[in-house]
Amino acid sequence: MDTAPPPEPRHLGKLRQGKVDRILATAEAHFMQFGFSGTTMDTVARDAGVGKATLYAHFAGKDALFAAAIRQKGERHSTDLLANADATDDMPGVLLRFAHNFLELLLSPDTIAAHRNVAAEASRAPALGRLFYESGPARILDRLASILERAMRRGLLRQGPPHLAAAQFIGVIRADLQIRAMLGVVATIPEAERREAVTEGVAMFLRAYAPA
Repeated sequence: MDTAPPPEPRHLGKLRQGKVDRILATAEAHFMQFGFSGTTMDTVARDAGVGKATLYAHFAGKDALFAAAIRQKGERHSTDLLANADATDDMPGVLLRFAHNFLELLLSPDTIAAHRNVAAEASRAPALGRLFYESGPARILDRLASILERAMRRGLLRQGPPHLAAAQFIGVIRADLQIRAMLGVVATIPEAERREAVTEGVAMFLRAYAPA
């Protein structure tokens, strides 16, 4: 009779996970600094302190490594951004905090670099663009939509399609700041412009979705 293999000793599992975490952290840093084409499996293995055999045992190639790195980055950011966001009925406060944190994340140098890298590779490997969207922007949109839907049910906002409302809110906050940063029109978006985008964007959204 077949028997299940014995479980892996806990210390070995931790060692392997520690290596994977180190590889992904190194890969993310390399992709952000050097782009996809300028990053090699050899340099990631070297700087992560692992052998090439170990690297390839976990990731079949650079596409797989890039996909894992952007998935982890997107999941980390989406989780942090909306933590405890629906724990209060203070919708202006919730939206102001979200808008501020969202804009800081969106305009951070590593996020701008990630968007540029993925956009550059999306025509070659559309699956990478889809993965990036689903791991980051889509998760944030879904989470925000669920928060707005609960607010609509409680009468804090007027009824409407929650996902559309979430997309409209994000679009109002983003304005033209992201595209200017992406294209290098300015080195950095001034703090005054960021504050104005947040406060005016939240005020506009609350007026549009004020309960009847």
